[in-house]
Amino acid sequence: MRALTLWTQPICATTSGDVVGVEWLTRWNGETTAAGLWQWAEQTAQITRLETRVLEVLQAWRQTSEAPQGIWFINLHPHGIVTTPEFPSALALWSRRLDPVVWELLEHPGWTAPVVKALAQAGQIALDDWGDSVESTTRLVTWPIRWVKLDRTITRQLIRPDMLAWVRWIQHFAFGGPLSWIAEGVETPEERTACAAAHIPFVQGFGVSPPRPYRTIGW
Repeated sequence: MRALTLWTQPICATTSGDVVGVEWLTRWNGETTAAGLWQWAEQTAQITRLETRVLEVLQAWRQTSEAPQGIWFINLHPHGIVTTPEFPSALALWSRRLDPVVWELLEHPGWTAPVVKALAQAGQIALDDWGDSVESTTRLVTWPIRWVKLDRTITRQLIRPDMLAWVRWIQHFAFGGPLSWIAEGVETPEERTACAAAHIPFVQGFGVSPPRPYRTIGW
């Protein structure tokens, strides 16, 4: 079995450029996308094992002085550790040991309201790739989320006045609590300027910094 490489991509303040945290990305060693790894994990029913291994490694790294500082953003899969008998108590423990951490939920039909509610009680959650599907809007107003990550399809259109106005309207919608917004896929200075105009406080993307390999781990 091949080794895994964990990558990081920084998340920065839109106006100052200060790094506020990193998103952790998992790849087969030698590959630059996650497609092959997660396809294999689904086909072989290894999602829970993979997530557990990554979380155990990150938990150990969090205690070291050379680990990336700030908030750690980590994606979870609806067919992973959230399906185990230990959930949500185990995730609450990981949340404390990885603190500050935000659990990202990709636009996946496997997420159910009870699981998302339990996740929110175990730690902060983010709605990832918002704007990527029709279900996004429903989830935005019904899930107990604390963070929203705008999908690249929305970010690249923020330079249009009508799209910028629409996003500003969405931000003022009736939510259950305050939200923090991150624009994903920022690639140009113009897009970053549009994010500032849309009052999106944080940005992520190749225009900020591409993902970079951090360390390879055994599998």
